[in-house]
Amino acid sequence: SAVVNAIIKTMALGRTTVVAQHPVIVLRNQGITRQNLDMTRGTDVLEQLSRTKLGRHCKLGPRHEPTGGWRGKVLAVSDGSDKRNRGTAGYVAESRTQGWSGSLKISLPRQGKMSSYRAEGGGLLLMLLSLYYHIEHITALHAWCDNESLVETFNEMDPAAPPEIRGSCLDVMDMLRWCKTIWGDKLVLRWHRGHPEKRDPSGKSWSKVDWLNYAADAVAESEYGKDGGIHLQKLLFKTRKISLHANGTRLEDVFNNTIRNIPAMKELGALCDLYNINVNTICWRLTEVAAGNVRSMQRRTEELRHKWEINDTNGRRAEQGHFPGVERIGRYAGESFEDAAQGIIRARCRFCFRSKTETMDHILSSCPHYSDIRRKWHTDEIKAIRDIEPKFEDTFKETVHITAEGTLISKTNECHINNTLKAFIPVKWAQPRISDGEAVSEEYIRDYGKRLRNTLWKDTWKKRQDSFKEWQEEMPNNYQRQYGVT
Repeated sequence: SAVVNAIIKTMALGRTTVVAQHPVIVLRNQGITRQNLDMTRGTDVLEQLSRTKLGRHCKLGPRHEPTGGWRGKVLAVSDGSDKRNRGTAGYVAESRTQGWSGSLKISLPRQGKMSSYRAEGGGLLLMLLSLYYHIEHITALHAWCDNESLVETFNEMDPAAPPEIRGSCLDVMDMLRWCKTIWGDKLVLRWHRGHPEKRDPSGKSWSKVDWLNYAADAVAESEYGKDGGIHLQKLLFKTRKISLHANGTRLEDVFNNTIRNIPAMKELGALCDLYNINVNTICWRLTEVAAGNVRSMQRRTEELRHKWEINDTNGRRAEQGHFPGVERIGRYAGESFEDAAQGIIRARCRFCFRSKTETMDHILSSCPHYSDIRRKWHTDEIKAIRDIEPKFEDTFKETVHITAEGTLISKTNECHINNTLKAFIPVKWAQPRISDGEAVSEEYIRDYGKRLRNTLWKDTWKKRQDSFKEWQEEMPNNYQRQYGVT
C-alpha cells in the first residue's frame, strides 16, 4: 500500500533507527508540489456565481458565519463530475478570514472506465492535499461530500489494515488512506445531499454547506474544456505498483475483469426478468458478435440495456416518468408493461389509432405505419442471406417471418420476434442445421447486426420523426386535441 510515512534508515550504534519524515516532505519526494495544488483555480467561477440571480441569497465567503461560528474551523466541500468517459473535480473551502477553491481533470484508470466514484474521490483527494500542504495550524477541518458511499468508505477505512481492492478506483482510494493518516482527528468528513438547486431553485432556504456544494459543483464543471490545470495522475504516489503474473498472464487483469463481470451478470439476469425474456433462448456469444466490438460483460450489458428500448418512445417516456403530471409506470418482473401503460393516452402509439403502447417492440414488429420499411428490410435480408449464407434461409424465415399485413412474427416458440429484431441472436441460429451439420457464420451475424441498425432501426425512427413533424405542422389543432401534447 502507499507508504504512511517515508522512512529514513540510518545506522546508529550498530542498530537501524527508523525516522518518520514530515508528510509535506513525502509529498515533495513524490513530485507533488505547491504548483500542483493551485488554490486559486476556480475563483473566477465564484465571482460569476455572486453576480447571478442566486447571488442575492449567496452565503459564500467568510463574512457569512456557519452554524456555531468560525472558531477553529475550516469548512470545505468537494464534488466530482463525469461525462462521456471524462471527469473533473473541484472543491471550495473557507475559514474565518479567507476562501480557497481548486479543480482538476480526472484521468482514466489503467483498467475500467470513468465513474462518478472516481471523480468524487479525486475531488476529495485534491481538497485534502491542498489544505494540508498550504494551510498551517488548522485545528479542525469540517468537510462534506455528496457521494454517500465514498464518505462511508473513507470513514470506515482502517489505515493500519491491508488495503482492499476497489476496482478502477484502487489508486485514488490508496491515496485517500494516506490522507486519512496525516489528518487524523482533525478531519471530520460528512455526507451532504447535493444539487440544492433542484430542491429550491431560488436559493433562499440554502444553508452554508448547500452554497459550498453548489459552488464546488460549478468549479468542477468549469474544468471541462479549460486549458492548463492539473490531472489526477499528478497527485498519486508513484510507489504504488501491483504486477502479479502467472504463466505470462497478469493476475490483476483477470481479477479486475472477474470483479466487474459478477455484477454485470446479475444485472443481465434482472434485465431479462423485467423484459420477460428467457435467457436460455438467446445465444449471448453471437449477440456479442452482432453488437460489434464488445470486450466485457459489463459493456455488453450496457449495450443490451439500450437495445431493449433503443429510442425515446412514448412508452419509454411513461416508464421514466417524463410526462408532466402523469405518474411513472415502471416495469416489474412477470408483468406486462404494455398493459400497465395502456391507460396513459400519451404513452400510446400515434399512428395506429392509439390501440397499443408505443414501445420499440411495437414499432419494429407490428405497427402498420412502418410496414413498408419492414417489408423492404426483410426482402434485403433474404437477398443478403442468399449471397452470404444460402443454407441459412429456411432457418431465418422460420424465426423472422413477414405476414401479408407487413407484421414480423416468429413461427417457432423457441425465440421471440421482438428479441431477434433487437439483435438478440436466438440459440436456434447457433445450432448446427440438420441438413448440413453447420451453424450460421459469425460473418453473417456481424453483418446482420449492422444492417439491422443501419436500415430497420434508423429508417423506422426517421419515419416516426418525420411523421410527427408533418402531423404537428399540418394539423396542430387536431393533434393537440386528440393527444393532449404539443
